[in-house]
Amino acid sequence: MILDRFYQISAPIIAFVFFRNFFFAALAVFALLAVIALPIVLGLLIWNDLNVRVGAAGLRALVRLRWQLSWNSGFLKEKRLRKISAALIKAYELEPNASLDEQAARFERLMQDAIKIDRRVPPIFQRSLSTNLIAKTLADTEGLSQSEHSALRAAFVKAMPREQNRGFWVNARLAIRKALAPLAGSKVDRDRIGHVIIQMLVHRPATSNERLVTLAALIRDARIKEGLEGTFKLPDPIIDLPIIMQRKLVLLSHVAFGTADMWRIALTDPSFLIQLLRFKKRFDALPKPEKQLWDMETAKNANAHVPQPADEKSRSQHQPSKDELLTDLNENAKEAILLARTWPITGTVEGRSWFGGVPLLPSFMAWPTLPASRAPLHFLAQIDCAELPRVKDGDAMPEDGLLLFFAYVDEEMIWDEEDGSAQVKYVPAQDIPKNPAKLPAELADIFGKPGHRTYPRWPITPHLAQSFCWNDRDPKGSHKVATAAQKEAISKFLPEPSQTKPAQLLEERFMRDAETGDVLTDSEGKPKKQLTLARDLQKAGFPFCGGTMKRFAKEYHAQLSQMIDEAQRTKQFLETYKPKQDQEKKRQALDAKIAKFSKALSLLDQVSDRLTAFGDLEIVPDREAKFFEKWLEQMVLRKYPAVYTSLRNVLKSMTQEAATDAKLRVALPQALFDFFDAELRPNPALSQHMMLGHPQFRTNSTQAPGLRLLALDSDSGLDFMFCDLGMVEFWIKPEDLAHRDFSQVVAVTAGG
Repeated sequence: MILDRFYQISAPIIAFVFFRNFFFAALAVFALLAVIALPIVLGLLIWNDLNVRVGAAGLRALVRLRWQLSWNSGFLKEKRLRKISAALIKAYELEPNASLDEQAARFERLMQDAIKIDRRVPPIFQRSLSTNLIAKTLADTEGLSQSEHSALRAAFVKAMPREQNRGFWVNARLAIRKALAPLAGSKVDRDRIGHVIIQMLVHRPATSNERLVTLAALIRDARIKEGLEGTFKLPDPIIDLPIIMQRKLVLLSHVAFGTADMWRIALTDPSFLIQLLRFKKRFDALPKPEKQLWDMETAKNANAHVPQPADEKSRSQHQPSKDELLTDLNENAKEAILLARTWPITGTVEGRSWFGGVPLLPSFMAWPTLPASRAPLHFLAQIDCAELPRVKDGDAMPEDGLLLFFAYVDEEMIWDEEDGSAQVKYVPAQDIPKNPAKLPAELADIFGKPGHRTYPRWPITPHLAQSFCWNDRDPKGSHKVATAAQKEAISKFLPEPSQTKPAQLLEERFMRDAETGDVLTDSEGKPKKQLTLARDLQKAGFPFCGGTMKRFAKEYHAQLSQMIDEAQRTKQFLETYKPKQDQEKKRQALDAKIAKFSKALSLLDQVSDRLTAFGDLEIVPDREAKFFEKWLEQMVLRKYPAVYTSLRNVLKSMTQEAATDAKLRVALPQALFDFFDAELRPNPALSQHMMLGHPQFRTNSTQAPGLRLLALDSDSGLDFMFCDLGMVEFWIKPEDLAHRDFSQVVAVTAGG
């Protein structure tokens, strides 16, 4: 059994009172060991400093990087990291903005040197160099975008040697941990933990029990904290963790399995007692897992008594029918709340629940930000609890007040791995302001939407609906049945599916003779073509109102400015770090792009006064309408970028805004709403915006311990896009919800 802090503190006191002579002898031994250890530590620190000053430039930069990331902070840290980043780029001839595949050998050499540094210069009181740390440093100091950062990190991971000689120090540490492992937990304890992890990773029957899900998450987090990238080393997933952490996880497993003897733990491991009691209180409200889910011997005996079909025919006879699957689904269904977008757009809804827009956040409440960078989060949804129907298992939900959901919308959206990247605010009923809050000046554009810092506001109508559960250990064919059942359960509250398909805004047509109607040809005899606006929109009086041209000017300016900025940053990088002849073609290509983008921006500036001359709801004279339409066609024909995208974004955003703006709704023709009907109409396949109930199963798992506070779907009508048509779910512990403590809410995303 491990000596706990209780014994470590009490033993010297007892020794001093009853065995003073022995106490002073022990103190002398400790002082002797300290005298021996101090020169060793100082020697290693001097060795670290020597490697900063002597050796190859790349190796020296890596040692400096490790020290800066581990210890230095404050306003000088960023400047030092930029200097180290420049040294790494120069030493290894890296080009973060160029083609990464062509630099695979350079990335591999850098990662080999990083491993060599950790072996040769032990990281005393420092963090080991990992792919994530190096990639993040280069991306931050070079000002890379989120997509470029992701690509750079993937290149480093790919370059990581598969077989690594970990060196003497790492091997010695692992050997000590393995030798002392029996003190932290017996082989039976370790086999049981390994069995749970295997169930999670392979067969996943254990995912239906929240106790085991929490245990697996704690093990994963412990491994990530130790720099083990969240992977599991089977069959013993805790063997390479620190001994104290191993002991803590073994005790937690006893609590999760329902076998913990708290009186015994109070005597043997008192320092863990308070934390374990908290977990026990939380677990007592959850069902105990079946023994076969965590005990290998029980699982083997259970499998031995399961009759095996003799052949394929008998196996097929054991497959449940569709009716049996539906019966099972309905028996295990839970009540949930469906948050349906109001439809049609021409309708009006009274209430304070909506997606997107700006929240009713009181002035005395700070807008949520990322803890590290203090960057403001984006607003996703506002739910008025007084408008929600009462749901079984939802007794802890507030009866009134607002729930405000925020998250940092970047390319990756891995919100469960970065603390504070998704947050929930609760506004009591008496504190709800009359007017929405002001957006923070530092709020960044939503990823992929330059010039847009908020999602379109869309009112919500809550409905009581059924939610169904499914996991991949269910019988074959059950997923299809469960998906159809869930779709049917929410379809009754949504409009009929759209009968149209997304249409082209600009149509290519043959040019014809005005008198004969014959197709005109060029000098080579090829038919002449022209690009024109969709006929339905032309007939409806495009551009409809002055707001269309105004918004286009703003949108197109934002698109071009972003494209120019990205091209200039890439060019600056090449000129700073790669002044070689082989980069001349790339610089010339970037110059041509910047010139093209700048020319388009200049042409926009020339007509800007005409595009912004009319009020948002003012009717545009025919002459100006024809001018705008012709200008758009010429810009597209000359192949200037982003014209089509900007115009489409503007027209769609106006129809979205019409959901809450009655005056704009009147100004826009029905033809425009019909044009975007397929994108705006709520789609049952992508409208699982729900609260409480079972976890979603449309995508990969987004389940976490606790109650499902909110699920949001990738909805084109809202411009929601979570990890490539995926979903996000916010989870909260029941006791936290009851106490209105939303500080520990977890948001998990997954792709479709």
